[in-house]
Amino acid sequence: MIGVVKEKIGSIEFRVLSPQIIKEMSVVKIITSELYDADGYPVEGGLMNLRMGVIEPGLRCRTCGGRVKDCPGHFGYIELARPVIHIKYLSFIYDALRSTCAKCGKITIEEERLAKARMKIRMVERQRGELKKWDVAKEVIRRAKNSKECPHCADKKIKIKLKKSYSFYEEKVRITPIDIQERLKRITDEDCELLGLDSIGGRPEWMILSYLPVPPV
Repeated sequence: MIGVVKEKIGSIEFRVLSPQIIKEMSVVKIITSELYDADGYPVEGGLMNLRMGVIEPGLRCRTCGGRVKDCPGHFGYIELARPVIHIKYLSFIYDALRSTCAKCGKITIEEERLAKARMKIRMVERQRGELKKWDVAKEVIRRAKNSKECPHCADKKIKIKLKKSYSFYEEKVRITPIDIQERLKRITDEDCELLGLDSIGGRPEWMILSYLPVPPV
């Protein structure tokens, strides 16, 4: 009798998908909302595209060649006409915008304090304390968002507000998702860690969507 090998899951990580990963894991670009043509056949480039899998017994998947019982399904993607804010990450985006300089992208705290925060994170990592690591990030965000001027480039900070329509404003000027995406790109990987992210787990600009993954058929 063959022995059963038992494995225990140590942890699960949920990460933000980059635009590149969304495209790489997809097999087709979706360009129409139509499902079937007049003959009841899946529309090419539609949400029931045969490259994403099949649900009809008589058809084969155009990606793996499998029938309905064999094909696991494959992702597609939609390219958005303009970037949009992922509502799930609205709170983090708000904190990131208020905690960093619009001009240079640095966290608006003196370098000495940032260095101490990095040391704290290294200590927490050795102890494997993710919750304590997030406590360090929250303290960095609290200090940075209350600063009036960037200590790195001396640029004055303009107060950012989040209004009910899920729109960001600097005083009375609306900041578009494209502008927000460009600002978030200026934040270094090193500073992302101080905000509670890491470059592998997700960059902040990925929270502004340019592509939407489409689930398999």
